[in-house]
Amino acid sequence: MENENKKEEKKNLSKPMKEKGEHRVHIVKVYLNDKEIEEIENVASVYGRSRSTILRETFFKAFEETPTGKGKYQPDTALVRAVSRVGINLNQVARNINTVAKAKDFLNVEAVLSDIEYMKRILEEIKETKQKKKEVDDAS
Repeated sequence: MENENKKEEKKNLSKPMKEKGEHRVHIVKVYLNDKEIEEIENVASVYGRSRSTILRETFFKAFEETPTGKGKYQPDTALVRAVSRVGINLNQVARNINTVAKAKDFLNVEAVLSDIEYMKRILEEIKETKQKKKEVDDAS
């Protein structure tokens, strides 16, 4: 009888059974360098949690919705605008090329080449902006 009471108490203290579909069955492989794995292991040992738990909780916390409706990590708006400009300009160049080809007006080729040169300058600006942002991020 006493043995049965201990078993019953032990059952009550164990983790509740997970519902169907809650079991973690998918494996995600991540490559880390020595410094990164060391940091994860240090955090895991400080908090007394597994590496998997630390990574999972950190990931979902980083991308959870905030009261403003946006996650913690936001896209670089300057970069998004710059890429958008490139897309718009690329559409304009394609339209000019198609117009020239349909009209067989090959004197307008210089205008198309001018558009391409303009796009090259914009791409260089994007590269410079991205490099400056990376330098700022690396410094902080």
